[in-house]
Amino acid sequence: AITNGIDYKLWNPATDPNLAENYSVENIDRRYLNKVDLCRRYELPPTKPIFTVVNRYLRKMGIDKVLEILPQIMALDINLFLFGRSEEPNIAALLSQREIYPNLRIVSEDEEPIFNKLLAASDFFMAPYTHPFMGRDRRIAMRYGAVPIVRKYANELYYQMEEIVKFRYINMSDLPDVVARAIELYNDKEMMDRYRSDIMRFDNSWEESARKYEELYKKLTI
Repeated sequence: AITNGIDYKLWNPATDPNLAENYSVENIDRRYLNKVDLCRRYELPPTKPIFTVVNRYLRKMGIDKVLEILPQIMALDINLFLFGRSEEPNIAALLSQREIYPNLRIVSEDEEPIFNKLLAASDFFMAPYTHPFMGRDRRIAMRYGAVPIVRKYANELYYQMEEIVKFRYINMSDLPDVVARAIELYNDKEMMDRYRSDIMRFDNSWEESARKYEELYKKLTI
């Protein structure tokens, strides 16, 4: 399957004016300053890995499943951001968790341009969608150097699972174990930096998608 790309001029950490510090794969060490800035803003320790869940807080987006496994994930001693927007009762259920977990932050999608800041500061990105048609956020996360943790679908015709994606899960109940493996990578700084560079170099642009569409068209018209 040929997946849609993203606009590399719009989503570019080297030029994004919303970031505390611009960076690229060539000077990836500067990315850490965005983590420090975000943790200062939300009063979190920058020494812990940041996991961000981008979710619109709707049932079809899997937010009910996130709430079910939240105790297991937070037991892993991480900083967790839940980013999105919703109506009651999901948002009320999420907000109630803040008093239980001191390292959990609920961030509204209305806090523009916090989306960019989150991706530039996060070590890992999770998108617990219950259907496969939403890969844009994951591609943007890779562009900004946030390691993706994605769901593997039975029918991968609709969702391209590149070899570069190390962390995948099938059921939400598997996610805590996958997060634990991601933390192991985080604790190996050399491996983490190398993998972060690899995902930033991976071509998720519209230009690459257009090239694949052109190749397919030529095959079909021969």
